[in-house]
Order: sequence, then structure tokens, then C-alpha cells
Amino acid sequence: PGKVAEAIRNSGLFMESALVSGKGLPAGDMKLLWLTLLTRAGQYLQQTGTVPSALPDRESNTPLPFVHGVGVQQRIPVKAGSQATKSLDVLILKLFGLAESAVSRISLNQVNSAEAQQAGDARWKLEVPVLFPNQELCVVEFLIERDIPERDKTEDTVVETRWSLSFALDMPALGPLMVKLVLSGESIEVRIHAEQEATAQQVTNHLDQLGARLATQGMDVTNLSCHQGIPVRNETMDQSNMLDIRA
Repeated sequence: PGKVAEAIRNSGLFMESALVSGKGLPAGDMKLLWLTLLTRAGQYLQQTGTVPSALPDRESNTPLPFVHGVGVQQRIPVKAGSQATKSLDVLILKLFGLAESAVSRISLNQVNSAEAQQAGDARWKLEVPVLFPNQELCVVEFLIERDIPERDKTEDTVVETRWSLSFALDMPALGPLMVKLVLSGESIEVRIHAEQEATAQQVTNHLDQLGARLATQGMDVTNLSCHQGIPVRNETMDQSNMLDIRA
């Protein structure tokens, strides 16, 4: 849990907030790291007179974030030695393009989250890179939302605020998994969707073990389920996106 919280803090989503508050930036902040790479690559290209245009593989490795809410990103294989024959200029040019795309993606998520907060909502969208043991890189998308309930007029009480965390994984041998956690006080609901039938069955067989682990963390598990297939699209979530691409 501590590492997950650290990854969220270092996702780049809160870089400017940390600067304004005077807290200083952690060395592992993703936006800071990408901006550093972008600056250094740009300086090199400027010195060598290389114009950063026609960036190779820029779009194929960096799909638009959250086009349809939280989804499973492509895994990016690390091909050892595949770049050995390319010149340094070409590699730096590619690095410049990847860094520029990464900064743009983080900035889009920052604007989206800021607009939600200005409207009175609490919603944060972010991406965290995960490296699997087989050296494949997966970009895990997180969506954190707060549901502020209305006051119960009949009893003049306020129902407890609910928080939800949605994320997607595409793990080797298991395929795409989409998970949603809903937290209300000490009560938690967990809903898992697996694209592959065999994976759904495997996860279902281990739900009791998952429930027991959550209970050891002091959680009251009110619902724990796994379903095969893709969950129904959240129209409200889709409307929050800055871009909508249709074919």
C-alpha cells in the first residue's frame, strides 16, 4: 500500500501543487523526470541542428489517455539490442518525441482533474508505469473519485462519503483485468472484470483469499465479485474526457 501511495504522489499529477505549497519535489516525480529528459534531448538536438519532426513510433507507443474512461493500455515490449544500429541523433530524436508525448499526457490529466475540482467534484486521473518480470512495460491507468451523497431529508442525516478507485491491468498469461474498489468508511466493495473466461474462473477461485487479506487490513468486505467480459461503459466518465475519438 505504501508503494502504491508513493507511485500516485510521484505520478506527476501534483508537481505544480507541490511547488506552490513549498514542499519541494520528490526526485522520482514522473513529470519532473520527463521534463528533464525533454529539456536535455532538446538541448542536444539544438546543438546538432536536428529538427524534431516526423518523430518515429511516437503515437503507437503513447495512446491517448482515458479515451473511454479507464482502459487497458498496450504493453510495450523492451526489445534488447533493437536500437544498436540506429544513430545517436535518431535515438535522441525519438526520446524527444516520447518525452513530449508523456508530458502532454500528464498535463491533460492535470487539466481534467483541475476542472473537476473547480466544478466541486473530486476526481483524479493518472497513469503509473509498471515493469513486469518479463521486461514488458504496462501503463496502469487509475481513476480516483469521491461521491458526495445528498443529505437524507427524512432523517436529517448525511450518508457517509464514498470513494472509488478504478484501474486496469493487462498481465501476461491473464489478459486484461479491470478492477473497481468502492470504499465507504471501513466497508469496501470489490468488483473485478476479466476479459478471458479462464482468468475469470481463476480469480473467482481466489476471492475468499482476497477477502481474507482485506479483512486483515481492518476492512469490512460487503461485496466481492468477479465477472467475465468487459464492464458496461460509464457514460458519465466518458463525458469528462477532453477528447472523444469516433471512427
